[in-house]
Amino acid sequence: MERIYYPDGVTRIADPFYKCVCRKCRHFFWAVTNGCRCPECGSDDVFRSFDKGEAVAEIECLRESG
Repeated sequence: MERIYYPDGVTRIADPFYKCVCRKCRHFFWAVTNGCRCPECGSDDVFRSFDKGEAVAEIECLRESG
């Protein structure tokens, strides 16, 4: 039998990954859920998008703002 969901029972294996940027430490990471915290600093101020281009633009915006 084919496994359809991750162990959380909610997230499907075929679901896309969120491309995430921590607005506190600027760490870029992928996540399967939108309720994640930054794995580097623990902040919950995280930009999330399915579009990598949007995540890269967020990183650039953060760099420009200081």
